[in-house]
This record gives sequence, structure tokens and C-alpha cells, in this order.
Amino acid sequence: MKVTDDLRTIREEYDEYLLEDGNTLKCKQCLITFATTGEIKKDESGKEVVKTQVSLKFITAVVPTADIDTSDLKQVEGAQISKSDAKKSMKFEKKKSFLNFYETDEFVIMVRCKVIGVWTTPFQDMGIPIYYVEGTGALDAQQKKKIAPIKEPES
Repeated sequence: MKVTDDLRTIREEYDEYLLEDGNTLKCKQCLITFATTGEIKKDESGKEVVKTQVSLKFITAVVPTADIDTSDLKQVEGAQISKSDAKKSMKFEKKKSFLNFYETDEFVIMVRCKVIGVWTTPFQDMGIPIYYVEGTGALDAQQKKKIAPIKEPES
């Protein structure tokens, strides 16, 4: 497995979701590492693809756009929230969605984020409710075409 050291971010933006309580949830899947095996296999359509391995990080942030009483929520800073902290399932609606782009010298990588579920927790940070969020990502890596240099016409 060859982990690339030339990974560059082309575009990385947050998707936005409106939560039922009026707050805005922002999330993105960030590509952390990208590796290739050099092994070529065929996908479902019969197209040859290079086998890859990646690590992604799911990042969320809450933009308080609603006036919510958080006085009954416990103040925490930098807490690790787990599924056991999840209380009430919340409805949410996608407002903005982005396809994030990364590249190496050999590949263009596209990553999409998708929120699966959002739950309230008994926590807040500086008056902002903390939610438990589950999400996933979809990734597509396309090998860049190798183009032979153009030969100058002989005169």
C-alpha cells in the first residue's frame, strides 16, 4: 500500500442542514489519507479501476440561528459525545450540499457528505446545544489521464 504524500485540497466546504429546532447544522467529510495498492480491478460496469484505501473524518458544527433555552443542559467543552448520549431524534432538511475535491499527482478525488440522523443530547457549549450526529460519505477517485506530449510538426 502506497500512502500518497502529495494530497492537496481543491475545495472543501460544509453541507448545511436546517434542524427542526431552527438551528443550522454544518457537516463535511474530510479526506485525511489516500493510498493506492497499484492493483487494478474491474468495477460493476467492467471498467478498470485502481484499488485504493482512504481515511475520512466527519466534522460537524452548529450555527445557532434560533433562540433556544439551554439552561437545563449541562455545560461541557470539547466533550466526546457518543450514541449513548443521544436523546430525541430530530427532523432535519438539507439546505446546501457540496461535492468536495482533492487531488494527488495521479488522482482527482471527490467526497460527498450525508447526514443519516441527528439527536439532541443533555449537553451545551457556551449556550449552543450539542447534538449527536451520524453521517456517512461517498467517495469517487478518478485516475488522471496521462497525455503524451504534443510533438511539434516537422518542417
